[in-house]
Amino acid sequence: MPSSRPVPYFVAAAMIATLSGSMAAQTVPATNLGRPNAKSKYTLGILFSLQELADGRVVASDRKENVFRMIDLNKGDVGIVGKQGDDAETYRLASNIVRLAGDSLGLYDPAGRKMLHVTPQGTVARFVPLPAMSNNRRLGTLVGADQGGSLYFTLPEQFDTVAKVPVGTAGLTRLLPGADADEPQMTYRTRRADQLQLTGMMPFIFRDAIAIRSDGLMARVVADTYQVVWGRNGKETGRTGPLPFTPIMLSEAEQKAVKDSVIEGMKAMLAGGPGGANSRSFSSRGASMGGGMGGGEDVIVAMGSGGAPIIMGGGGGAVMIDRAVSEARANGGAASGTQVVTNAPFNPADLKFGAFPAYKPPMPTGNNVAMFDANGNLWIARSTTRGDDVPHYDVIAEGKGIIGRVNLPTGTRLLGFGKNSVYLARADEGSDWLERYSMPKM
Repeated sequence: MPSSRPVPYFVAAAMIATLSGSMAAQTVPATNLGRPNAKSKYTLGILFSLQELADGRVVASDRKENVFRMIDLNKGDVGIVGKQGDDAETYRLASNIVRLAGDSLGLYDPAGRKMLHVTPQGTVARFVPLPAMSNNRRLGTLVGADQGGSLYFTLPEQFDTVAKVPVGTAGLTRLLPGADADEPQMTYRTRRADQLQLTGMMPFIFRDAIAIRSDGLMARVVADTYQVVWGRNGKETGRTGPLPFTPIMLSEAEQKAVKDSVIEGMKAMLAGGPGGANSRSFSSRGASMGGGMGGGEDVIVAMGSGGAPIIMGGGGGAVMIDRAVSEARANGGAASGTQVVTNAPFNPADLKFGAFPAYKPPMPTGNNVAMFDANGNLWIARSTTRGDDVPHYDVIAEGKGIIGRVNLPTGTRLLGFGKNSVYLARADEGSDWLERYSMPKM
């Protein structure tokens, strides 16, 4: 069993960060988000990304049905934005939603490599093809936009073709409106140096988080030292931190509990999960997996948390496997590191794990780890101790540090923000309710 002995350098750095910010941490009390002021009338699949329109309606992506939904929480109405399909006027996958100039929205389809432009009134104005390549390099996933019309993409993690290992570094790049070539903006770490050699599933990857503000401010949350690096126009403009955090050590008992949880969750998913035979998603604290897509004998499992995705499929699932692989690669999975296994029996108990780190990263690895709210402040999800099911967030202001700490209700996750609102998804047997809360005072 992997040793739980602390790695001296990294633990020392974490302790220094803790001590340097401990006094500041004591002066910022945690705020509970409270009760919702509105809730969807029905469950809405697996919600992934969300933006608010000027009239209070929201557009959200549903990864379970792969549709973009128009939701009016005041009236209880739910509709579909655009149509699914494979031609130029439809979309294949519903993913990130970004805010564009003039309160319009961009709805990202990574498989079709296009974006739906939605007017402030909520109608589809046009479909815009997005490049897959620029400057002879592949663009990753769309992660943000600014009011000047620029789009921000990840660049895939660099791969050492000789040693056949990832180098642990990726990039963020910007594409100006009408430009033929992208402009690299910053690099970030996709994993810590001692996590480059992955021999199995790695539940706790030290991966930096990236967020883009509407005015073009870029934030990189550094997982090693828990600090925020700010940037504009390809240049670093300042740093906030190291921010205070107490390392959550990973004992051997904790490691075993995590492994058992992941294996049991995968067994439930392969058996249909809480959502039945058509359950499409499963997630575990500290590990992430995409679920079955289609039911029957078509089972596709995308496993990662920072490592190479693994897609497993049953008979007749070629199209779904192709889409799953396309999305995995569009979201930063190196093509050479994507493994596809078809018509192969799979026992979750045989799942191999890599070596655990000495302690958990200060923030989890996954989607929506860092997000800007409508006031321009950065919300960062925090890792929690086992048994603590309350989602905790630090709220950071550029140049000021932590200005607030917010506890979300148990069983919820952050989707996005409105002018004066916080939007959460509440999981319920394989689907999500959408809830709206008032923005807390910082």
